[in-house]
Amino acid sequence: MTVNQLQQEHLTWCLKIGQKSKRCKRNLLSDKCAHCVVDFLGMRGEFEKYNRSISDNIAPTPAAISEEEVASGVETLVINIRQGFAERLYPPGSRLVIGDLVWEVVDHDTVVVNDTEHTMTLRLFTRDYLEKVFDKVKGYHSWTDSALRAYLNQEFASTYICQPLRDVILPVCNTQLEVVRTKVPCECGCGCEECEHVQESVTTVSCVDTVWLPSVSQLGFDYEYGGDVPEEGAALDAFNPSLTLVRKGRVIVAEYLGDTIAHKMYWTRSSRWPTNGDQFTYKVDWKGDLVEEKDAYETTAMVVPFITIG
Repeated sequence: MTVNQLQQEHLTWCLKIGQKSKRCKRNLLSDKCAHCVVDFLGMRGEFEKYNRSISDNIAPTPAAISEEEVASGVETLVINIRQGFAERLYPPGSRLVIGDLVWEVVDHDTVVVNDTEHTMTLRLFTRDYLEKVFDKVKGYHSWTDSALRAYLNQEFASTYICQPLRDVILPVCNTQLEVVRTKVPCECGCGCEECEHVQESVTTVSCVDTVWLPSVSQLGFDYEYGGDVPEEGAALDAFNPSLTLVRKGRVIVAEYLGDTIAHKMYWTRSSRWPTNGDQFTYKVDWKGDLVEEKDAYETTAMVVPFITIG
């Protein structure tokens, strides 16, 4: 929006609302008009934050930039991160155009990578999120071995993320609850495969990702498994209930088909194994609530990739 467009929009708002609420004539040299401008800007900021049909999830189309310029910009960004300036320069909600993609800042320093003092976590911000199944095997809900994890860390990373950004992505050690299957030898000692059986146990599993999906705890949800909150990562800044009052709004991701909003669910990497034996993978719906998906092998949902740089 240009300054002229902003002036025109304020004029329209002032004539319809500002003058009536202030009960004064329009005079740009008066203090009352100065307060009117402040009121308008505050209204505009709140309107853009909460009205999804205007701006909240509409990603711009990045202009073509040479790889040298992208590399230079990424280098400057990483220097700011490593020196501890990024949290002030790019607070959660900031959007950065890097190569052909737009990324939204969601966290600073919560994701710890080796001895790196400062990190920045970003999520992809686009009009058209890909929709995929979580895995291709019926009844399987393991993020570590999922087709979705393989796609993000291989095809997506190499095809969609530009080289300068790939060079500064940090390998993140993610943890999640998963079922571990181990073969138990037969008790009779004969050693035949027919007597062996598979034993399943739920445990915390770690894996290293370059592109990943957040867990439900990283999205700021509190949920219980067996009475304990799973150790799947601390809440990221944009979703931390102690840091923001609008985390539920930030959880929501909408896809735009032209000018039409398509509220769709998107995957997390968290799964659950209730005592009745039914397994679930968690998704987030358009209202920002958790949904348990049993048929993760044949049901698609949006994929919102996360990366950590520094």
